[in-house]
Amino acid sequence: MRLEYAAIAIVIIAAAAWLAYDNFMPREFTVSVKLADSQGLPINATVQLYADDRLAAEAQVNGEANVKISAKKGAALMARASADGFIPTRAGFSGAAVKITMQRETARTQKTDFVIATGYANLEKKYGAALANEIKTKILELASAAQQYDGLQTQAIFLDGNYSTVGEAVNALQPAYLLIVGGPAIVPFGEAETPLKGASGLGFVAMQDPTVPTDNDYGVFPAAEYDCNECYPDVAVGRLPDGNDTKSESRILVDLLNYAIAAHEQKPVLDSMASLVSKDSYGGHLHYSLYSQLGNRVVDAPPNYFRAMQASDGREAERLAIMLASLGPASALFLSVHGSSPPWPQVFSASDG
Repeated sequence: MRLEYAAIAIVIIAAAAWLAYDNFMPREFTVSVKLADSQGLPINATVQLYADDRLAAEAQVNGEANVKISAKKGAALMARASADGFIPTRAGFSGAAVKITMQRETARTQKTDFVIATGYANLEKKYGAALANEIKTKILELASAAQQYDGLQTQAIFLDGNYSTVGEAVNALQPAYLLIVGGPAIVPFGEAETPLKGASGLGFVAMQDPTVPTDNDYGVFPAAEYDCNECYPDVAVGRLPDGNDTKSESRILVDLLNYAIAAHEQKPVLDSMASLVSKDSYGGHLHYSLYSQLGNRVVDAPPNYFRAMQASDGREAERLAIMLASLGPASALFLSVHGSSPPWPQVFSASDG
């Protein structure tokens, strides 16, 4: 009888192990991808396949192709396609095939590549008329430099002029790039519901911090109907921040704009990249696209001596500077870190990559 019980136990353990493997270990399979326009004609586009919001594969697809991905059983699958002349399009799928129909971009009489936007009245409130006017002059110089040196059709937008909001300007001009000048006192952030709301075991965190400040809303065209508009904007959005103060004499925006102008006038060499990411931000996307082209070096952990330097002793900024110096000699640096203040809980834990 004991041998029978032992045999039954082995069978149960083996079955449990198989179920665990089948449900939790990634599986490699092939997805049939088909791309067409609204007339049914094939499209040549870059396709990215995501599993549970993580990039699983990327390929160039001309009408139809099979793309291999690795994903856990039951993972939420999504495909994103982008091509010149078409609105970026996404589609969820559950099987081994996905078909994406892409809409052509609406023709515009005058193309605008780059929009630089700020709230001039708020600049005056924060900095006074003289410094606000200097910032305005630098914005116009940056617009001129982007057009002269990079051939970008650029418009500088000062709100309460032709447009009352950044979103209104973006929707009208539909640029490829948007730069917001100033922090939330100048141009407010949008608010998105925290993605942690539905995450297992993180409900308490979501209750404490239910929304996430974001600029992505400014980069979504109104005609786009996406399941998650804030996830993948149509416009590349950046911001030159100046802190949260409502009154200031700081010249940080003038300095940042000068750096941006110089970068257009004399192109920086971009031939290598290093990344420092917190453990919960690490993902396969760090080895695709531009990351791959530049040989992205993901810093696995900061030097060991940082582990003994995590006390709140007022030297956090000094230690952070030393850490950033250790990421050299890369010409581009990608940071995806977060945490409390002082920043050591995440910043000094680095990636698990």
